Amino acid sequence: MTGLSAFLLALAILAPGETAPAPPRVAAFLEAIRAGDPDVTVQFVRREFDAKDLERMPAEPRAKGLAGIGREHPGLAFVRVLHDSPRQLRWLARDEKNRYVEISFELSPDSHGILGVDIEPADETTGQPVEAKATDDEAAAAARAWLDELAAKDLFSGSVLMARGGKPFFDGAWGMADRERKIANRPDTSYNLASIGKIFTQVAIAQLAAKRKLALTDTIAKHLPDLPVPSSDRITIQQLLTHASGMGDIFGKKYLETPPASLKRLSDYVQFFANVPLQFAPGQGNAYSNAGYVVLGLIVEKISGKEFHEYVRENIFVPAGMKDSGPYEPQSAVANRAIGYTRRGPGGTPEPVTANLPACNSSAGGSRSTAPDMLRFDQALRHDRLLPKEWTDWIYSNKPGAPPKTSDASGRGGALAIAGGSPGVSTAIDMNLDTGSTIIVFTNMDPQTAERALKRLREWLPRGKQ
Repeated sequence: MTGLSAFLLALAILAPGETAPAPPRVAAFLEAIRAGDPDVTVQFVRREFDAKDLERMPAEPRAKGLAGIGREHPGLAFVRVLHDSPRQLRWLARDEKNRYVEISFELSPDSHGILGVDIEPADETTGQPVEAKATDDEAAAAARAWLDELAAKDLFSGSVLMARGGKPFFDGAWGMADRERKIANRPDTSYNLASIGKIFTQVAIAQLAAKRKLALTDTIAKHLPDLPVPSSDRITIQQLLTHASGMGDIFGKKYLETPPASLKRLSDYVQFFANVPLQFAPGQGNAYSNAGYVVLGLIVEKISGKEFHEYVRENIFVPAGMKDSGPYEPQSAVANRAIGYTRRGPGGTPEPVTANLPACNSSAGGSRSTAPDMLRFDQALRHDRLLPKEWTDWIYSNKPGAPPKTSDASGRGGALAIAGGSPGVSTAIDMNLDTGSTIIVFTNMDPQTAERALKRLREWLPRGKQ
């Protein structure tokens, strides 16, 4: 498509009342998905996505997902750009049913090709400034009214908890945990955490480091000499933790072709990255790596002599009082557990995804928990019940290296925000040390649902400690 034709196409698909044209890549995307046909969408994917990333995940399954957006949102039109940077393009769109969505293109830092497309529910105010409320009670009232409105449009399904100083001032649940059986979500419903589970892996590594059973400078080869990872004698635990190892993902063509029921142990995930070339030399770049977090879990198993999930239960969940948390095992009966629903299927309507989940999740994420349990984790972490003070500081930092030997917890500040997502799962938590606030949003909807809700709730909270 030439620059002129892209510009004319952009003018043709403007939403009513808009004066700015859609960026050329956005215009091309909207044209590609309009028919809802993967055979059409695949051409856009092959042209606009990062070539190296297409080797990890082929164009065809990506095209099916994008075509589903076109079917679910007929007549989708550009409204306005929300964020434009070298790594991300976020924009607001509206379909012919007057439903708003926020769409994000994640971009490669090297080729600027698309790495992934995320879509989340939105409204006409998305991206506009939000005024903080004067009190927590006012923030809670605004939150409930907004979430009620979203749920009435089937744009939110999940559980939310907000607390100050460890004491909840708002909680609630919306939507259905099981649509087929008509079981509603509850404030204490159990959800798949997705990548929020990585925080448990980080704490486990910090616990072992605090006991001097490992050092952050240790290499993979020191603890797992037989693990088939290139440059394992150069990749450090520190690099694995900060996604600087050069290792990549575990989700790709081979993962999709593997029966989920066969993934019962952490070691079963090694096949997805064994002998795969690194994306860059260790320490010379940064790329999100689920494979690296699987390796961290294997190191925890090797040093502790315990299966990863058993270690986490004994050393994190039990001390924190998290009685309703554990591995997400779809074959096990768990009372009050939400089923994930995705709209990324061929029909564009909510479809359950439980049958596609592995028999047991990995140390890269996927544990199950409830909002009350995650508040217990938050409080146990803040008050140094899981780690020595200096290692708690390290968890809240950007993890530049081993912490100093002493720490003054009274001077601790900042915030720790974590999110996770996969089809039918979107979770987010914000633990703010400066304000003493905690926000937890767990949903059984597609990615970005929880992040969007958490962002709005955080903006409504009064500034400073109450």
